[in-house]
Amino acid sequence: MRHEQLKDAPTEVLQAVGLQYLYQYMHFTTVLEQVVVLPVTSSISLNRYDVDFAAQTRAGAYKITTDEAWHAQSAYDYTEALAKRTAIAPTLVAPAFEWRLEQIFHGTEGPQTRLLRFFSAVVSETLISSLLADIPHDERILPSAREVVADHAKDEGRHDVFFRSVLDEVWPHLSPTQRQSVVSQLPRMVEAFLAPDVEAEIQSYCSLGFDIESARNIVKDSPPSTMTSSKQRPARDTITAFGRTGAFRDEKIAEKLLAEGFLDERLDKHWL
Repeated sequence: MRHEQLKDAPTEVLQAVGLQYLYQYMHFTTVLEQVVVLPVTSSISLNRYDVDFAAQTRAGAYKITTDEAWHAQSAYDYTEALAKRTAIAPTLVAPAFEWRLEQIFHGTEGPQTRLLRFFSAVVSETLISSLLADIPHDERILPSAREVVADHAKDEGRHDVFFRSVLDEVWPHLSPTQRQSVVSQLPRMVEAFLAPDVEAEIQSYCSLGFDIESARNIVKDSPPSTMTSSKQRPARDTITAFGRTGAFRDEKIAEKLLAEGFLDERLDKHWL
């Protein structure tokens, strides 16, 4: 909010910008749950993958399906209530992770696409706990929004444990080719969720009367939003989850991920 073009902006404009960021965050949550996570948890609960999941895993998936549907609805309901109270309508765009994931899936077919969609949910759920950890304590955010996120974060701690268990259960059943397919895409999957959503941020400013060029300059020169300000810490949780399975033991894969900076030879040596 310290950009030169915002220096003389009225307080109500700055507050409206913050609201649009909040609306988009809630939309991110709704789309993530409905598009990425719920199809996977529903299929696990119905045992519709090639792996014959344990009864306990299936029962857990039913509970998480209920949780995630509620997270999506509560984020939507909160946005509608806040828009009504403030008389500032949300300007929402499809979260960038949707098209980023579709780029990963592009060119794959049938079973491979389904495999990558399954693991995109695993990646998102092993990332999300760390992403949510600081938001309930950030006093820059509306108290009511912090309450919604805190409620979400409580459940996601359990979901993280569940998806780590699912990963441990599935990994031994994958062929070497399938494992390589998944691990080679891990950096792109993590990036899909963590990279700044520039288009959404630009649209937040455009909706308040800024021209497209000004909006682009403000976003380009501004620090990342809360959801995307740190890649290293949340990515570490996902690396640990996959490292425990032996996913990085393949020398060629490990070299590739080290070269890309996804793995750190010092921090991840016990997984290599």
